[in-house]
Amino acid sequence: MSYLIIPNYLSKDIKQFNKIIINSLNFICIYGLYQFIAHYLNIGLPYGLDTSMISYGIFRIRSIFREPSLFLFPVMMYLYLIVSGEKLSKKNHIIIISAFILSFSLTIYGLLFMGIFTVIAMKKLKLKYKSLVYVSIVIFSIVLYFSVPLVQNHIRNLIVLHPSSSTTRLVGGIIFALKTPYYGVGIGNLENYYNIKMNNVIIKLFTTGGAVNNIIAVIKIVSGYLGLFVFIWYLIKKYSKVCKDYLIILFVSFFTWGNFNSAGSFFFLIMLEILRINRKEKIKYEKCIGKCNNC
Repeated sequence: MSYLIIPNYLSKDIKQFNKIIINSLNFICIYGLYQFIAHYLNIGLPYGLDTSMISYGIFRIRSIFREPSLFLFPVMMYLYLIVSGEKLSKKNHIIIISAFILSFSLTIYGLLFMGIFTVIAMKKLKLKYKSLVYVSIVIFSIVLYFSVPLVQNHIRNLIVLHPSSSTTRLVGGIIFALKTPYYGVGIGNLENYYNIKMNNVIIKLFTTGGAVNNIIAVIKIVSGYLGLFVFIWYLIKKYSKVCKDYLIILFVSFFTWGNFNSAGSFFFLIMLEILRINRKEKIKYEKCIGKCNNC
């Protein structure tokens, strides 16, 4: 219901909607920056005390979210604004990107870089002054890797197989999907089927409690290859003509752990639908203007 109703309702006034997105991003990111400052300066005001957000002596901001990796939601909003052509001030860019960096989340870094470079590649943008902001992010991230143990550990987790490894969970979701029937196990049966398969050593080794944080794997497990085909066909059929760049970001994110969980994919689809509706209206408007000019 949300997927069908929300985009149509919000996109009636796109300027107002984008203003809400920008204000929301500023609030989320400024609060996160305040958490970082308050932690190290011992200001004493509440900012979200949580020892789990301290790793290798570094405080990771989480703003209003349960954990730093959930910054993927504002990253999606940020990418939506870039793809839609919304103009942001330099101050907005600095505030938003600084908060993303201080989350020290590999999920966030991957989605942010992937999204920005996808947009640049799709639109064939030349390196201009504003693009220096993004180049500086890459340079800063390289420096982070060589100077911060936390970041190095996240990178290693991509290639090392152990119970908390991102790669373990990624591989586990794919293996579990391949071990299920080609026609799927039916809605609501994913956990039950996982418990049945727990006697399989491979499933035990590569999965964590049946939590398959991969929307592609989940759809295959639940509804089989036919359901997966229909899902991908629907996305391409509906969005490829009007918002190809954001659609590519969505597809690539399916293969980045942490971005293809159900909540993340749903939020992406909402942004995609809003973008589609507005670009479609823009095309209609341009055609109308073109006809009037010809008259």
